[in-house]
Amino acid sequence: MNTHIPGFLRLGVIPASAALAFLFQQGPAKKSEPCWDKAPLQGDLNDCAVTDLKESEAKMNRVFQALLHQYREDRMAIEKLEAAQRTWLAYRDAHMDSYYPEIGKRFYGTVQPMCHALLKARLTEERLRILKEMLNPEEGDVCAYYPSEPSSSQR
Repeated sequence: MNTHIPGFLRLGVIPASAALAFLFQQGPAKKSEPCWDKAPLQGDLNDCAVTDLKESEAKMNRVFQALLHQYREDRMAIEKLEAAQRTWLAYRDAHMDSYYPEIGKRFYGTVQPMCHALLKARLTEERLRILKEMLNPEEGDVCAYYPSEPSSSQR
C-alpha cells in the first residue's frame, strides 16, 4: 500500500485532521510513488488512494488463493479459511460503515474518498499480513498450522 504523504499535505495546504494523520501512519514510503508525487488536486489524490486500495485488495486475493492451493488437500481447512475470509470482509465493511456512518447522507468533504480508501486499504493490508503469515509461517512456530496429508475422514 502507498504510504507516501505528499509534500503539500505535510505543509498543511490541505487541512489534515487527526483521523487523516492516523490513516497515514503506515511506515516508510515505497521508493517510487508516481501517483502521489504527481497528484496536484484532491481528485487526483482520491484516485491515487483508490488505486492503492485496488492494489492491496489484489495482493490479498492472490495470497488468499495461494493459501487455498496450499491447503487443497485439507477440505476442513479450506472451509474454515473461506468462512474466515467472508467474515473478515463483512467485518471490514462494517468497520468502514462505523467510521463513516452517514456516507451518502452526509458530505464529509472532498478529502473523504481519499480517507475512506486509505482506511480500507490499511485494513486490507493488515489482513494481507496475517494471510502471508499463514502462507509462510515462521520456522519453528509451534502455533502455526502446517497442512499435512489429509486423514481418511477428510477425503
